[in-house]
Amino acid sequence: MSKEPAALAASAIGVKHLPTNQLHANPHNPRMLFDKLPLDVLRESISRVGILANCAHFNQGEKNTILSYCSRADRRHPRGFGEAGLLLVLAHRTPNDTIPILHSAHEEWQGLFPRHD
Repeated sequence: MSKEPAALAASAIGVKHLPTNQLHANPHNPRMLFDKLPLDVLRESISRVGILANCAHFNQGEKNTILSYCSRADRRHPRGFGEAGLLLVLAHRTPNDTIPILHSAHEEWQGLFPRHD
């Protein structure tokens, strides 16, 4: 019996299913309070569109080029906070664990989607 397309895709990209009792808050996350309106907007967006999976595939040369720009954007965290390397932009915010070329802003770099803290 062959796998369903969704199950095949999930296994191909390494999707893991965890029981919720195995999830723990990140002790380094400075966000403890969340505004209701942005969460409602996010909930509505996910219910309409779903969560779009990261489909970017880069060869080693492209990865090296991206990392060189990321190092210019943020020398301390060139792959984003926690080395996550996310390629994620939300309508209301760009998380700090995304690659810094997306959100960093300083005199030497202006991100594509700067964070407004």
